[in-house]
Amino acid sequence: MIKSSTKNIILIGMMGSGKSTTAKKIAEQTFLTHLDTDELISASHQKSIQDIFDAFGEKQFRDMEHKVAKNLPKENHVISTGGGMPCYHENMDVLNNNGITFYLSSPVDLLFSRLKNKKNRPLFKNQLDQLELFLNERLVYYEKAHVTIDISGKNVDQVALEIIDFVNL
Repeated sequence: MIKSSTKNIILIGMMGSGKSTTAKKIAEQTFLTHLDTDELISASHQKSIQDIFDAFGEKQFRDMEHKVAKNLPKENHVISTGGGMPCYHENMDVLNNNGITFYLSSPVDLLFSRLKNKKNRPLFKNQLDQLELFLNERLVYYEKAHVTIDISGKNVDQVALEIIDFVNL
């Protein structure tokens, strides 16, 4: 059971790192509410993220992400973010001030193996070198997280438990 007031648990990292799946698992086990920032944007615009990118472009999408980041609840939530959210509009500072941030770190090969057949990633064109470039560009933001969790060789239950143990819930 959760304490009366618990800081948000915020998961950041590259697409394919398991942020949403892990956040859902943590929420189930701690009775906190799960929020996914991409789902919030998608629901508010009644379009998929891909359709939002197609209709409005990346810049407007990043503005939407910033608005969501600034308006997240302050406690009792497990929040999974889009992979690029921490990298724009000082969102990483906003997230760090809104809870305990966890960077789900993964080698690019593992990310690629998880993503290579996905069609719903607007910025990923199924190329390993492109994914490596994204990761290298984003590391400076991801490394501002309060905690880094290496997900290599771990399943979602193990990653979730590591985070739950860290926040002592």
